[in-house]
Amino acid sequence: MTVLYGCVGQTVLDQTEEIPNESWNETDTLSETFQIGDTAKEYHLDLTMRFNTRYPYANFYVWSELIKPSGERDTLLQSFDVTDKAGKWLGSGYGDLHSYEFPIYPQYTTNQAGTYTIRMVQGMRKKELDGCTSRGIRVKKGRDKF
Repeated sequence: MTVLYGCVGQTVLDQTEEIPNESWNETDTLSETFQIGDTAKEYHLDLTMRFNTRYPYANFYVWSELIKPSGERDTLLQSFDVTDKAGKWLGSGYGDLHSYEFPIYPQYTTNQAGTYTIRMVQGMRKKELDGCTSRGIRVKKGRDKF
């Protein structure tokens, strides 16, 4: 029997914070810094969110900015479904709490080793976005990119 070990799925960063008053203000920025040392691998950068039943929408928009070691910036606006058309929650959980992992950069590759910063703000065009209980950033090392 052969057993193979690898670094696929190795967690580089996993940070979560509670959102004060369960309401994400449009000016509140989720920001984390992490290191990429192995440029032969792909990386998975996810936004982790937890919503309660006070969240009034079927989707969630988020602005993301990835700052590379060179200072170059990549900016994305993405939309993710939170409920189906019938209003059923799509995330994991039950009762009034539902958790999600939104893929911001699902297979990110780079030739730049060094310090990266990712920043995120809610993009729902609401000053206060009720029903958001926690938010976080997870970065995992993936497969070889070649």
